[in-house]
Amino acid sequence: MPGHGGRTRARTWDPLIKSQRKFISAKFIHVPPRSQTLDTIAYSGVSAMSLVSPAFRCGGSPVGPRNQSDDPMTKLTKQAIDNQQPGTKDIFMWDTSPAGFGVRVRPNGTKSFLYSYRLGGGRSAPKKRRTIGKYGNITLEQARKVAQQWAGRVAAGGDPVAERNAQRLEREREACTVSTVADEFIEKYAKPRNRSWWEYQRILERYVKPRLGQVAIHKVTRKEIAGLLDRVANENGEVMSDRVLAVLRKLCRWQEARDDEFRSPIVAGMARTRPRDLARDRILSDEEIRAIWSALDQEAYPFAPIVKMLFYTAQRRLRSGGSPVG
Repeated sequence: MPGHGGRTRARTWDPLIKSQRKFISAKFIHVPPRSQTLDTIAYSGVSAMSLVSPAFRCGGSPVGPRNQSDDPMTKLTKQAIDNQQPGTKDIFMWDTSPAGFGVRVRPNGTKSFLYSYRLGGGRSAPKKRRTIGKYGNITLEQARKVAQQWAGRVAAGGDPVAERNAQRLEREREACTVSTVADEFIEKYAKPRNRSWWEYQRILERYVKPRLGQVAIHKVTRKEIAGLLDRVANENGEVMSDRVLAVLRKLCRWQEARDDEFRSPIVAGMARTRPRDLARDRILSDEEIRAIWSALDQEAYPFAPIVKMLFYTAQRRLRSGGSPVG
C-alpha cells in the first residue's frame, strides 16, 4: 500500500493478530528471532496462525508440563522412564497422548503413573489428579490404556477422582458390620455408662449377631429389624423382643451420632408391647401371704428379715433397703 515518500510496505498485522492481539497470551506464541519482525514475516507469506501453539489453536486447555515441570511433552517410553533420575522435588514426565497422562518421579526414586485433568474445561476449572499405579507393578502400555479410559469418562462428564472416593467409601461401609459396631458400642458406650452393660452384651451376642452380625450396618433395613424382632417374639416372648429393640435403638443412635452417612432404620411403632399393659397391679391373697411367711422361716439371713420388714411396713424394696440403720 502507498506510504510516505511513495514507498510501498507490506501489511503490518495479520488479521488474526490484529483482532485478538489483546487476548493472546505470550505463553501461547512462539516468539521469532529479534531480527525477524512482523513486517518481514507477513511479507514473506508466513501466517501469524503458525505462531500460535497447536494446543491454543484447537481451543483446548492441556494439563501438561506448564506450571508443573520444565520437561516438554514427549512420547513416553520405558527407556526414558528408566533413565529418569530423581531430583530434590517431584519430577513430572508427560506423554503426548492422551493429554494429562504422565509419570511422577519422587525424590526417593519412586515412579508412578498418573492422570491429570480439569472438569468443565478451561484454565479456571479445578485440576484433579489420580494415580494409576506404581511403575513396575504396572507397565507403561497398561497405564496408558487406563488413562485413555479415564480420558473418555472425563469427556463424557465423569470424574475419576470422585469415582475412586466413592469406591473407597463403599469398601469402608462393607467393613463396618453390625458385629464390629456392636463391639465398639459395648466398649465405648455401655461399659463406661451402664452398670448392667453385660445385659446389653448378652442381648447382642445371643439375638442380634447370629442374624445380622455380618451385615454392613449401613445396609440394615427396617424389614430386617422387624424380622429379627418377630423371631425373638415368637421364640422368647414379646417382652424380650422389646428389650432387643431397646438395645438396638441405643446402638443405632450412638452410631448415627458418629457417622454422617448412617441413618437409623428403627422408627416408632416397632415395639410389641405397651408399658401400661405390663403394669403390676396384682394383690397377694391371704393364703399367699401365709405361704410366703412360712417359707421365710426356712430362709437364712438377711433375705428373710428384709422380706418380713417389707410386709410390716408396706414400703418399696429399694426405699426400705436404703434406710439408715439405728
